[in-house]
Amino acid sequence: MKKQTKVFALIGAVVASAVALSGCAYLQLALKISAKADGNINLSTYRDSGIAGPLSGAIPAGSQITPGGSTGTAKIKLDASYDGGNWNVNGTYSDGAVRFKFKGYNLLDTFSNLRTKADSEVNPYTSTQKGGLCIPVISNYISTNSAMPGTGVVEFEVCDAPGSGSGSSPSWTDPDYIGVYVPYLGSGMDANPFANYLSGGTVAGYRGGSGATVRVTTPNSVPSYSPTPTWPSPGASPTNP
Repeated sequence: MKKQTKVFALIGAVVASAVALSGCAYLQLALKISAKADGNINLSTYRDSGIAGPLSGAIPAGSQITPGGSTGTAKIKLDASYDGGNWNVNGTYSDGAVRFKFKGYNLLDTFSNLRTKADSEVNPYTSTQKGGLCIPVISNYISTNSAMPGTGVVEFEVCDAPGSGSGSSPSWTDPDYIGVYVPYLGSGMDANPFANYLSGGTVAGYRGGSGATVRVTTPNSVPSYSPTPTWPSPGASPTNP
């Protein structure tokens, strides 16, 4: 399987299957992704057109939701990583009354509509790309607002401004940006106090530095296989007598 075939069978459909890699297990085991955000989100820079791009997820277009107590600045701390098939996600988010912590990667089939981007490719194919792209992070949240208890699912889109390691054709060319969306999952699901919350904006670090970083590492090649007499070439399943 050539490296330049589909590397991601959705980073935007990671909900139902964290990273499906067109059947190439070597790429899945060698792939590494990290997305981090730690800073203040300027909500006045929200994009009502949503976020699009080769690695973007499904932050929908729509009017921004401003909860009670919002000051126009949200605070986020997010740390997500994928390493050889394993996701690790945790962090906190607050915008007025919308306050929660999140942990774990949500793999529910609820988001099967995100599979529309299942054939997205990383281009150009570099061993490591730093910045210049967006990564969706979907997690389970629990409210930290005692007046609005409950749990649900939250989706972030972490977009990192391009830098020296972004390659010649970065898919994201704007400043660091975070999109936030809490989908409504139906009345039969867990209490979801922040359902339909939709917001986001450019993000800056607390000390004025980068507010978001995204890094993707893929192998430059995959192993070739030449069968020898000590092991037969893989073939069809044996036929029962």
